[in-house]
Amino acid sequence: MPQVLVYTNRIELKTLIEIKGSSVDELAVAVYYDEDEFKNFINMFSEVELIVVDDPEPELLKFVLQYSHKFKNLFVVTSYPVVFERAKIFKPHETEKILESFNVLFKTSEQLEHQYISIPLGSLVHFTSLPVDIYTKIEDKEFLKCINANDEIQVETMMRLEQEGVDFIYFEKKNKRELTAMLLNNMIKKVEKVYVSLDEKLKANNEVYHTTREIVSKMGLPPKIIDVAESVVGRITDESKKESKAISSYLNELRTNTDLGFRYRFAEISSFLATKIAQEMPDSTNDYVKKVVYACLFCDVALTDRSFIHVRSNEELIKLTAAQQKEINQHAFVASELIGKSRHAPIEVDKLIKQHHGSMTGHGFYKELSIKLSPFSLCVITAQEVAYSILMTPDKSMGDIVLDGKKVFSSSLIDRYFEFLEKDLTF
Repeated sequence: MPQVLVYTNRIELKTLIEIKGSSVDELAVAVYYDEDEFKNFINMFSEVELIVVDDPEPELLKFVLQYSHKFKNLFVVTSYPVVFERAKIFKPHETEKILESFNVLFKTSEQLEHQYISIPLGSLVHFTSLPVDIYTKIEDKEFLKCINANDEIQVETMMRLEQEGVDFIYFEKKNKRELTAMLLNNMIKKVEKVYVSLDEKLKANNEVYHTTREIVSKMGLPPKIIDVAESVVGRITDESKKESKAISSYLNELRTNTDLGFRYRFAEISSFLATKIAQEMPDSTNDYVKKVVYACLFCDVALTDRSFIHVRSNEELIKLTAAQQKEINQHAFVASELIGKSRHAPIEVDKLIKQHHGSMTGHGFYKELSIKLSPFSLCVITAQEVAYSILMTPDKSMGDIVLDGKKVFSSSLIDRYFEFLEKDLTF
């Protein structure tokens, strides 16, 4: 996905560039007020489509130019002379020219005869038909209709598109509001529906999880996704209050049903276990539960390869390429930034996501846990350690899993969180 990094302290420029960016399909725009954060993100990416620096100090501009091999285009907004042949230079009052240059560079959708919006191919599982035409992209700016409006959506069609390597499907932007509302409302209905069998229920939840994950990785947390997440929180809370026999059946089905995606099963079990722990914490409230479930659902959203979820220590990390190491090392920080930008997310959930591998900064893996970590972060860390062991060692008892989990961390801070689970759960 093309990246645009912007450094500015002007709220009006930030807003205008974000609006422009939102009209470009599959473009990620990140705006920073803090110079150090901006530098960190330049370091993070191997390639950036555009960097915009607004009224930079000489040292910041010098830093940016040192990384000229990473970016394709550079806009510098300044009253002072800048000599760099690849840079477009604008005066601070030339906002309109900046936006015009953005339009030319990205051919924004208001310049295109037809405007299209993408959604993950997997989103189609939530519909039997749609009132709009669906397209695939075959060339840059060329689209081919693959499903007619109101036609039944066939499983065979989805399988064929998947085999052809199609990850995203498209619809005309004029239908965005209608289709997005339908998609998210259908997902909420799936979460809240009463199912005849546990298998049917988990399959539906699996579909909702993967679609939600794709949307969040592209868009952050739009308000309607919050509604989906709230439904998930309610469902998992209800599961946690059931009798022991029903809980064991639920966890065993997740543990053994490999037809469901590993990432979904890991997020689902982690969310459930984190809920059980949060309910045992002093002065437990629904807000406690909401925080930890959100963290478990979205903490790994920045991992682009499904196999990366199995990298859980520095020893495993060093076996990978430099680029893979960088992505995995920083995924907690990147996910926390993505979720933290949403004013709709629960307070401090970005902190829990940042700390979910024991690091205060969201970088790397820490088994020696700091006393400064949030108690809710310790709750998530425990839940994920146990959930991973449940899935990877299906023959182990809960007692052995808890005992082994304690040994992973060289701190007694986390012991009581493991013990909350040991007394409540059995297999």
